[in-house]
Amino acid sequence: MHENRQQYNELTKHLDYAKKEIERLLKEIDIFQSEKDTADARISILEENLQKSLLDIEQIKNVESQKISELRTQLSDELLDKKKQIKALEDALQEIQRLKETMKTERRNEDNVVSREDIGIFYIIS
Repeated sequence: MHENRQQYNELTKHLDYAKKEIERLLKEIDIFQSEKDTADARISILEENLQKSLLDIEQIKNVESQKISELRTQLSDELLDKKKQIKALEDALQEIQRLKETMKTERRNEDNVVSREDIGIFYIIS
């Protein structure tokens, strides 16, 4: 019986040790679970922030694309206006040159008329 009592005490010791070990492991599991929950929450927040950033980037790209399109249209319109202005200036320059030529021709004709008159007067005087 003494031997049984000794075995019982030995088994009780092992059981107590096993209970303490189980309690320690359960506490570690609780700590791990708490850390995991914290990490999961942080991951969730980071994913939300990433998703928001991606949406922001997409919106920025859309706005930039729209602005680029508007600027291209504006530049195209301005270029067309400038081409029209250049064409108008070229036409005006041609008209000025034509008028200059006309004036030169008229002066020559006047000079020729004057010279003929001078010649006619010269003949009359002589």
